[in-house]
Amino acid sequence: GYRSGRGTGKCRNDQETCEECRDTPLPDIFNIHFTQCRKPWMCIGEGDTSLPAAKRQKSRLRTRAEKNLIPEDSVHLDHCMALLQIWHDHRSDLEQQLESLVTKRGALDKISTIQNGHNGEYKKEFFRGHCSANGAYTTLAKGEKDILKLIPQLYGAP
Repeated sequence: GYRSGRGTGKCRNDQETCEECRDTPLPDIFNIHFTQCRKPWMCIGEGDTSLPAAKRQKSRLRTRAEKNLIPEDSVHLDHCMALLQIWHDHRSDLEQQLESLVTKRGALDKISTIQNGHNGEYKKEFFRGHCSANGAYTTLAKGEKDILKLIPQLYGAP
């Protein structure tokens, strides 16, 4: 990646040229590190352009929620939202597989627990119903450990 702060104009790997990772097309991405875009389960869907990242974290005048906003001085908000959507698409796929497995086992009373995990309305086009507000995540099969114990079976474990 390219440095935008200290050492501006230089690549992080000290090479002459480097990719601008904030603009990498999604099909060309094989691994996502979510720190700057915020972790998907944080449900942060708002950007912040008011302060540079270093000052944002040190500011005592800001709430924790404000400090957790996506720092638009170091990332592109639309790119972050697309990356977060990929993670939530994977979680949605997991939920569908769990619903199918639970249905096959005849445990229909457990379906609503899985479905409740994607009833959120916050930026549903990105978070797929897993967030009820900025910073408010709904866990997968909350309180239903027996459902979560089925996950290894989806990946070939006995």
